[in-house]
Amino acid sequence: MKQVIKSALIAPLAASCLVGLTACNNDTNSHDVDTRWIRAEITLTSPGDGKTYFEAYLKDNNLYLELADFDNFEAEMNGQEKELKETRDEDGNFIYKNHFDSDESGTNVRVSLYRYIEDDAHSYVDLPEPANFVLPTNGQAFAEDEAIDITWSTAGISSYVTLKYTPDCSGNTQSSTEYSSILQDNGAYSTTVADLLQNARDGITADQDCTIKLTLSRMEDGDPSREFESGFIRAYQDRTITINVPRP
Repeated sequence: MKQVIKSALIAPLAASCLVGLTACNNDTNSHDVDTRWIRAEITLTSPGDGKTYFEAYLKDNNLYLELADFDNFEAEMNGQEKELKETRDEDGNFIYKNHFDSDESGTNVRVSLYRYIEDDAHSYVDLPEPANFVLPTNGQAFAEDEAIDITWSTAGISSYVTLKYTPDCSGNTQSSTEYSSILQDNGAYSTTVADLLQNARDGITADQDCTIKLTLSRMEDGDPSREFESGFIRAYQDRTITINVPRP
């Protein structure tokens, strides 16, 4: 049991409640919730920038937990501890975030919920090996009718990777649709540029250039604390490139 007074962003949280009253009705305080009733959803993402980003939800049924003053949520990585800081997501629900300046594969990470009265809960996960692109290379150009061989570094312990692809022919990547496919983690996948473009050319003039953002994501499932009712802790290594499809 670790007694720490957590930092609270009272003014921003109050403001968000005024903006979205329904979201605030989905909240409850951890003071009223036993650890064995909590569902923890903990996600770590290392996108290839040398950092690992933590996002976590704590829930009691469909209610999102706001931690009481003497409860604390922390992550430990490479001997360094950081508080997972309370904020709200785009839907107004409580979410806990922070990051570390490291993404080395094999690193064991601990995420701990320290309770003032109830049982503490410790969850663990190892960062997986990244699926680094071999081919294509970032910025490489392809014709729309061309075949494309995607190859990557294999880890030997993972059974699958997820390929995410975001085609864009409008120049507005913020509104582009992301698609995904689950692939055998054997280091190679063949497709066509036309298949990856999907319907991105709909409503776009035929002479419009396109881009396709490709992300390979490898995931490691960890061990959520048995003190929780349910949940998960998962670590992702994501690697992203962009290929170009010039106008015909």
